[in-house]
Amino acid sequence: VKDLRNKRDAPAGTIEEVVLDVFAAKEINNGVLYTLGQLAHEFPELSDVLQTSVKALNLHIPALPPGSTSTRSTKGGGGATDSRPTSARSDRRWWLIRLHMYQYN
Repeated sequence: VKDLRNKRDAPAGTIEEVVLDVFAAKEINNGVLYTLGQLAHEFPELSDVLQTSVKALNLHIPALPPGSTSTRSTKGGGGATDSRPTSARSDRRWWLIRLHMYQYN
């Protein structure tokens, strides 16, 4: 899709695509940071350097593996009263809220 847009000089993407790109980038970053944290536990000699570098970049190493919070919240059924699939429930307002959340986290 991006190649077709480039050929037609179309805009970079819809709001939804931008939100998904931001979400994917944050998930990848969290996965890498979590893995680095696990490596720091296995190799304590790296721990101080890693913590200093992470703090210098104003980041933090997540305590939970990536994706564990989102799957845990859906398994309990808390608030999942809508029987429609997630794809049918997503609307533009939801995407804008998600974009706003990820801009400030």
